[in-house]
Amino acid sequence: MESVIERYNKLTEDRHQAVDPILDVKFWQREAASLRQQLQQLNDSQRQLMGQELSSLDFDELRHLEHQLEMSLKSIRMRKGQIFSDEINELHKKRSLSSKENEEIHKKIEQIGEENAELEK
Repeated sequence: MESVIERYNKLTEDRHQAVDPILDVKFWQREAASLRQQLQQLNDSQRQLMGQELSSLDFDELRHLEHQLEMSLKSIRMRKGQIFSDEINELHKKRSLSSKENEEIHKKIEQIGEENAELEK
């Protein structure tokens, strides 16, 4: 996508120098054809990653696709593990904070109980 933007910016710079509508149209026709081809390749790749339309692939292509999927799955599992680890750490912090708050409340209850006992004397 960045290359498309760069080519567009270059074209607009070139327009200031020399305006030729025929060249402009031809450029955009080639650009549109290139983008359609890229889109088709991405759609094909996505379908293959989803396990569809695999009949046209040979053994090496299937092995490469399998490797891609294994690497993707490994990355997903690593990220999932990191999220679980972060959540566990956060829960440990909350538990520690709750324990400290609980201790403070018990101390206040004891203090109030002692003050009440002294007042009853």
